[in-house]
Amino acid sequence: AFRAGGELYVCGRYRDLIIVGGGNYFPNDIESTVEEARCGVESGGACAVQPEVPNAADEWWLVAETDSPAEDLGDMSRILRRRILAVHQTAPERIVWVRPRVLPRTTSGKIRRRKALAMLNAGEFEVVQQISAQPVSSTTDRTATELAECVAGLLGVYVHELGSDIDLTTLGLTSMMTAKVVEWSAMRSRQVDFADLYA
Repeated sequence: AFRAGGELYVCGRYRDLIIVGGGNYFPNDIESTVEEARCGVESGGACAVQPEVPNAADEWWLVAETDSPAEDLGDMSRILRRRILAVHQTAPERIVWVRPRVLPRTTSGKIRRRKALAMLNAGEFEVVQQISAQPVSSTTDRTATELAECVAGLLGVYVHELGSDIDLTTLGLTSMMTAKVVEWSAMRSRQVDFADLYA
């Protein structure tokens, strides 16, 4: 964006716009936040994209280039989710870590987001690690723990940080996240009271 003659001009590709819960998010802004977070992502090494599938309408994903060890990426993902959530009031459903200099770029060096999304969907990236906000499904009956893992994943925190006296809104719980928790619970035939999440 820039100003000229007292007018504000917003630049960017409209089709790259990320829309979550009626809010519009510019990928460039999110990518800048990622690069500034000091999590090993260099300038131009982040790509925020929104999948074009009906069941993921309010999701977006982050592809990040790194040469950090795989064992550090879980913690780095939590840090990035918290940072993005604090700055933009939204967070990626998935963070996909790839090696440096593999994101597709234009001849001028800009990230080609649609191409990156197509490559991600086609499995063309050599993925170092992929972190999801949702916990991995378990066959055992651990619903309470799974609920805590679900909420912690959305907030980018560890489960042990979700004490019974914690106000989840201070950790960044949004109405969209609450809807995801309720949907998650309904899929498991559980009912979650909104008051429990915001107490």
